[in-house]
Amino acid sequence: MKYNKVPSITESLKKVASSEARNMSALPAMRFMSGVVPSRRNTVNGNRKPNRDADKKSVGEIDWNNFAVSRGSYKNFDLISKKESYNVIVEPVEPSLLLLDLYPNAAAAYSLRKLRSDYTGPAIRVRETASGLHNEQDIYFVGNELDTASLLSFVGAGDGTISVWYDQSGSGNNILNGIASTQPTIVAGGTILTELGNATINFNNDVLNLSTTIDDDIYTSFAVSKRTQSGVAGISLSGALSGINPTTPLIFSDNNVYTNIDAPDASISAIFDNNNLNILTGYVDSNDTSAMAMFANGSELSTTLNLSLVIANTPLSRLGSYKSAASQIGSISELLYYPSDQSTNRAGIESNINSHYNIYAEDILEFNPYNIWDSEHITIDGTTTTVHDFNTFGDKYDMINPSASNQPTYNAASANFNGLPSFTFDGVSQYFKNDIVNYRNTDTTGVFVSVFRHLSGVYLFTLSMSDSVTTTRYFIDVINSGSYRAQLIPSAQSSFRGDTNIETGSPSSVVAYANTGTSYVMNINGSLETITMLIGANDGDDWLDTSSFDVISIGGLVRGNGILYSNIEWCMAGYFPYTDESTILNIVNFLKNKYGIV
Repeated sequence: MKYNKVPSITESLKKVASSEARNMSALPAMRFMSGVVPSRRNTVNGNRKPNRDADKKSVGEIDWNNFAVSRGSYKNFDLISKKESYNVIVEPVEPSLLLLDLYPNAAAAYSLRKLRSDYTGPAIRVRETASGLHNEQDIYFVGNELDTASLLSFVGAGDGTISVWYDQSGSGNNILNGIASTQPTIVAGGTILTELGNATINFNNDVLNLSTTIDDDIYTSFAVSKRTQSGVAGISLSGALSGINPTTPLIFSDNNVYTNIDAPDASISAIFDNNNLNILTGYVDSNDTSAMAMFANGSELSTTLNLSLVIANTPLSRLGSYKSAASQIGSISELLYYPSDQSTNRAGIESNINSHYNIYAEDILEFNPYNIWDSEHITIDGTTTTVHDFNTFGDKYDMINPSASNQPTYNAASANFNGLPSFTFDGVSQYFKNDIVNYRNTDTTGVFVSVFRHLSGVYLFTLSMSDSVTTTRYFIDVINSGSYRAQLIPSAQSSFRGDTNIETGSPSSVVAYANTGTSYVMNINGSLETITMLIGANDGDDWLDTSSFDVISIGGLVRGNGILYSNIEWCMAGYFPYTDESTILNIVNFLKNKYGIV
């Protein structure tokens, strides 16, 4: 019997990248001598099998989920047996760390994906309806995902409802419901319910109850949830008490999201009207109510603190209900509860969740901007600054300052934008531009987005399009009576503003205005604005297709009777495709999070 010696399997060994090596990784389990691996050879059908003699001498077994196998690109040829053999290298593969491996100490963790490597229990217990017997069965994980094959095999063509959602934290805080009529649903008519391609649990005035109540003074909750009916509550966890506001990490009600704590009675709320799948985070501290905070899809929400609301001392006991009534209309895919401040881990936990569910973008380029510029993609060569268009969608239009006197001030780390770089335009002579004829002159829809701080004056010019010969043909943004105003003057004229004031010296802002094809919309710092038309009708008739421009610029407006300048601190501007208002909100929230804008 012939063996090929290899280094200890605890070493990191060099893999050979070849198609043969990749095929070897699919080999069945085999037994091996410590420090050596038996040779393998081709059979007639091309399969590779372990040497049976090796089994008799084995001291261990390779689990191919934990070890990677590769084969050298060279062969051994035995002159006596006239048979080929191959060098085989076995090396350990580090198991992927799951969310609770990275961020432990949760008191409750419910998900349809595996959250902890050491967890060996089921994900859910399901009741089936097809047989009429209402049998129940635990459904486990295959790898790190829900065993959907076993789920469908058990449920069949009927419905599958949840009687138990198991706690993966190790605390034993399972949530359950033995009443079939109020159990949430995971399979409907033989089809697994999904959100963004992942299994989810649908609540339609359904509820699950904690086997043991939870009561903490400080806690952080993360929920992957979707509200499918506006104006009704979407609940993460809540106390159960009729007629009185209970303690709850997250309430998604009306057009707001709330979180409540008692002792002292405190509630924070934020405007958030979004019926998409969201990652919602709530942090509560009864010792410091000013530190209470909420986040949506990685971005902090602007909250209002209410200390006059009476909050009952109700331990967390239910999922899908508020007060004593079941009220969740929508889905819940994952819920984590930590009895501690997770501020330092929040971004990492949210990113881990988002990597699985793909709810929001983690790179602005995921939104496919037509063109995009910022204060990071730049080249400064003496008195010339080039702001690079770093889009990956189409043509790139870099901008430069035409002369030394036009060069804005570069700020390497701005305290106004989360420590990221910015440019300050003085309102006297500084601007960037690119002479481009007929910029996107076939577009009938689109979204302009900018990140800036207004320093003085009425002009903003965060991203402008203009005809350098005429005096009144341009797309610009300005301040009108304290409000952000978009002024569109192609062949006709439209001008509109929102209802959020951006005064001189206001905090940094993210602003988006768009043409949907039939109307204009505006979003400022995550708030959908009420549009007031100053000139023209809100019909979307005026856009880039109704005129031709030959200059795009930042910090200035190039026109026939001279250049106008703005006094702003600027970080980013871009032009994006219009898809829907939810995407605009996601773009704005992404930029708010990046630049630290509340």
